[in-house]
Amino acid sequence: EHLINDATKEGYTGMRDTLASGRFNVEELNLVEKDSVPADAEILIIAGPKKDFMTHEIAELTAYLHRGGKVLLMLEPDSSKTLQPLLTKYGVAWKEKKAVLERNRLQQLADNNPLTPIVTSYDNNHEITRDARQMSIFAVATPVEKAEKIPEGVTVSSLFSTSKFSSEVSVEGNRLAVNEKNDRKGPLSLALAVSGKVEKAGDKKEEKKK
Repeated sequence: EHLINDATKEGYTGMRDTLASGRFNVEELNLVEKDSVPADAEILIIAGPKKDFMTHEIAELTAYLHRGGKVLLMLEPDSSKTLQPLLTKYGVAWKEKKAVLERNRLQQLADNNPLTPIVTSYDNNHEITRDARQMSIFAVATPVEKAEKIPEGVTVSSLFSTSKFSSEVSVEGNRLAVNEKNDRKGPLSLALAVSGKVEKAGDKKEEKKK
């Protein structure tokens, strides 16, 4: 995980300071120590989760979302697969150990690192990326796509994608497994916006009883 008190290049002290300079009070949350996400939490940021989530933590995240909470979840190729059920519940398709291999001719702007995709295509109809115009660079990105089946009451939008020259490759330890014939080709979605509300377990049964 990227921690807000970590001043190294892997840490997010810069993000913390930027948010704190505005209207936000930024605090670290450990759901092992606390029973739930605080009621006044405007947004919960989960940055590059590596460790497996416990059942209690997933339950509290789900409860927070059901209360109308907002989550910014930043996945990486080696993020924990224990998040899969929660992602599926909200119409998000993500596979662990998958990275983007970018062959864009503009890749030289990223020091010729093929694992640093360049993004120039944004959804200008969505409020989050409506004003996005400049090129963005993402180091060691993992694709996140709309699931084939979107739950009722949920809207999933892709915010931006890689170039058509990119492909999805497998990560095996510290190496990439590239299969040019079978690897999924770009454009590959790198960010999703999910809105709406999914049913809680038992909601339909309760409606039938009524």
